[in-house]
Amino acid sequence: MNIELTNRIIKKMAGLKQNIADSMSMSILEPYIDGSKIQSENIVTNKEARELFKTYSVNNHPINPYVFDQCIPNIDTIHAIDLLQNPYLKNIVLKPLSIGDLKLETAFYAKNELAIINEPLQTDDLLRKFPIGIFDDTAFTYVLKNKDFVWMSICPMEINTMYKHIKSAKGKVLVFGGGLAYYPYMISLKEDVSEITIIESDERIFHIIKDIILPQFKNHKTQIILCEAEQYIKNNNLSHYDTVFFDIWEDNVSGAEYMKKFAKYELKYPEIQFQYWLEDSILDSFIINIAEYFSAKLGTVEYQDFFCRVAPDIWEYMESIGDTIKRPSQLDYYLTRDFAKKYVLGVIDT
Repeated sequence: MNIELTNRIIKKMAGLKQNIADSMSMSILEPYIDGSKIQSENIVTNKEARELFKTYSVNNHPINPYVFDQCIPNIDTIHAIDLLQNPYLKNIVLKPLSIGDLKLETAFYAKNELAIINEPLQTDDLLRKFPIGIFDDTAFTYVLKNKDFVWMSICPMEINTMYKHIKSAKGKVLVFGGGLAYYPYMISLKEDVSEITIIESDERIFHIIKDIILPQFKNHKTQIILCEAEQYIKNNNLSHYDTVFFDIWEDNVSGAEYMKKFAKYELKYPEIQFQYWLEDSILDSFIINIAEYFSAKLGTVEYQDFFCRVAPDIWEYMESIGDTIKRPSQLDYYLTRDFAKKYVLGVIDT
């Protein structure tokens, strides 16, 4: 691929690069959001909560106030009653349990507690906006921990990031990754889902789901198999299934490599609907990588050599495309989830 070094292209890339840097600076706040509480006996308004969190962020972290306003334009209300009315939390009862380093616990949310409620929303100009909410009352949930690291919880973020996958699941569904079986339970309630098979590689989680959670399902659509995901795919014909859902990674960073590994099966089974937890965030991360490729192409030979070493897959893929960028608008095509998905699949534009 070739890029003409024009003032308009340089200006566009400078703006994208600044937005990427601003978004990265805001990401340092993520570990401090979940569990943070605003100390007040009264319900704090969303506007007050945002201003208090902004003051904390600016005073305690290297956060630019203008960037904060751009990336966190508002804080939403998390209605505790809505969480408690979730079918899983209403119908599945889980008691505290310890198996070695694995712990199943009941966790509680406090009134005026903050939480991340969805994936970041990445704009066309590569600025990320972070969805945050504040609880209007107390609520409970279930948490699965490994050495105090939260593997899975039935929290607003998990619920919201799985919503569209649950809505579109149909027919015979194959699920990779058990967790607390939230996704399998929710799709088991759908009339257009006829069969569910869970593939879980951790024997401890396998038994929690098989012995404790599945007996509480209202129907007998669901079975669980102890097996590694890759092994199962290699040894079985997936054409039996209508929907395949992957949820075997901790976040979008670790999910990127897994998605690249498993997405190739979409080409082998084009009739199947493939779903990936946090797919939008994973594709957005690849969009950032593609933007950095363009920055490298406009940079020095030394910088290009460096980028080629740290991101050889992106470099090789983009270099295989016979296109010449002459206008800033041409960049827009490559900075989309549709194009990022082509990269993940290894499909080359002709």
